[in-house]
Amino acid sequence: MLNLTKYEKAIITFLAASALLGGGILYYQKVGARIELEVLPLAPEGAGIQAARLVNINEATLHELVRLPGIGPVLARRIIDYRNLGGPFKKVEDIKNVKGIGQEKFEQVRELLAIE
Repeated sequence: MLNLTKYEKAIITFLAASALLGGGILYYQKVGARIELEVLPLAPEGAGIQAARLVNINEATLHELVRLPGIGPVLARRIIDYRNLGGPFKKVEDIKNVKGIGQEKFEQVRELLAIE
């Protein structure tokens, strides 16, 4: 084995940590910096403002659900999990069966939801 002094071990540890940190920074610069949120239209152009705002809760992605008022990533994930386990929502009001969506939150988003 190597007979290193305490000082030499500290230097090697510092250099190894610096190399790992530097590699992480380079990875972020190459990959992480390119991550962008994609804004998708919800309806074809010319379909009207109301149609463009509607979110089909049976097909919506996490990103589409998070754009709804009062719906964060955790609640959006619950909606998707509920839909995946129990099948499609039969009516818009069924979204109230998702934990965290009570009558008040439902009233906030009711006009923005669709099931078709």
